[in-house]
Order: sequence, then C-alpha cells, then structure tokens
Amino acid sequence: MLGNIMNKAGVSLLVLLSPWAHALDCSTQGFAEASALNRQSHAKVQQLSKQYVELCSWQFNLPKQQSCQLFKDKKKQFEQVNNRQLEAVLVAANAAAEAWYQVHEACAATGKRENSSNAFQAYEKSFSAYQQLISVVEQQYQQQCYPQLQANIKQYCN
Repeated sequence: MLGNIMNKAGVSLLVLLSPWAHALDCSTQGFAEASALNRQSHAKVQQLSKQYVELCSWQFNLPKQQSCQLFKDKKKQFEQVNNRQLEAVLVAANAAAEAWYQVHEACAATGKRENSSNAFQAYEKSFSAYQQLISVVEQQYQQQCYPQLQANIKQYCN
C-alpha cells in the first residue's frame, strides 16, 4: 500500500513544485523559499499525525452493532487518509527536501561554501524527517493499526 503511494508521490512531485519550477538559488530568497516549503511540509505532517492518532485510538463501551459500525467507519477513514492525505504529505516532504538540495547545489556552484554547507545540513534534516515519516506510517499504522481495525471488524461485525 505504501509503495503505491511512494510511486504516486514521485509523479505528483512535479505538480507540487510548479510554483517553484525555477531552480532555487543561493540567496536570501532561495533560503526563504526552501524554509517555507519545509514549514508547509511540517504542518502537513502534524495534521496527518493527528488524523492517524485519532483513527487508531478508541475507547468505547458500545453495544456490539455500534462497535461494528465504529470500526467500519474508522477503517474507511483510514483508507481515505492513506489514499489522499498521505500522498500529499509525502509529496510535500519530498519537495521540501529537494528545495534544500537545490539551494545547496546553487551555493556550491557559486563557491559559497558556508551557505552550501548550511543548505546541505537542512536538506539532510528534511530528508531524514521524510524517511522517518515513511517509517512511522509503515510500522505503526500500516502494520499495527490497520490490522487491528480489520480484526475488530471481524470480532464485532460477525
């Protein structure tokens, strides 16, 4: 499931980057644009995390039929988050990392070593956050939460 999203994310990256179709340069504006993409990505990750936590948390004391419906609804919402929001967040996170790399390359090409180093460090941090997001989604939500939702549906809907 996540592999399909990763493939879609690569294709959708071009659409997301259209406002930044030009290469970011080694300037205050280049750093500002990369920082803005990073902030946008962080906000999207925070929102996605809240959605997953809500979907994968439940405390209830409901009759069996209501419990059944609760888990069916959560499973449907989970699938929608995976098919829509997750893709958008992965695309934004990848775009943020790529923006920092563009600034790094522009600074290196103009001989601004300190700026190049700073941009590369920001790239590494941004790319690490992107990889961590993928890992958390895969391990906590795809491998733990989703199977638990399916098991609860089986338990409460039979």
